[in-house]
Amino acid sequence: MNKKYIFLFFLLLLLVVSVVVSINHKKSFDKILTGYGITFSNINDAQLVKNTDGNITATLDSRILKLKVLENLETKPAMEYIKGQVILFESLFKPQLPPYPEFLTRETGCGKKFLPIKKTGDNGDYFIVFAGQRFGFGICANDLIEYKASMKFLYCPNTKNVVRFEYFIPNGVESFDLDDMTESFRCL
Repeated sequence: MNKKYIFLFFLLLLLVVSVVVSINHKKSFDKILTGYGITFSNINDAQLVKNTDGNITATLDSRILKLKVLENLETKPAMEYIKGQVILFESLFKPQLPPYPEFLTRETGCGKKFLPIKKTGDNGDYFIVFAGQRFGFGICANDLIEYKASMKFLYCPNTKNVVRFEYFIPNGVESFDLDDMTESFRCL
């Protein structure tokens, strides 16, 4: 008799967990972003893939959107955080001395073709850059390029959120909307 009740308990527990998970996934991508006080063009066409602790991933056809949200930051710490992140990002591409004592080369770094392009839009600055298979920036070789990407930081004073927006387009796919999508990313 106990085995029957245990089986029924686990079956009921499984049912409750599956209902909770399905409700969580049904929360649409645009509602999640609206909750954070942000939006962009084509928001209704994006499909939510993951939403965990302010890390959001969505797809838009073959394109991939990644957002990282930091909540409840006052203006000064938010701007310092953004400035520090931009410095870290730009340092990926700066020439550096090799980490070993005998110099085979004087310094390492990316060629001009692989350097990020900094652009200024109506809603702030952003970068156009290449990315690798795992969406990492700092790619300096043609055979490692998997995506053409944009990256932008945004501070929304109304919600006190800092958002890192990354938009990836597979290499070889037409990237006509890279600038438009990135520039459309804004606070509500």
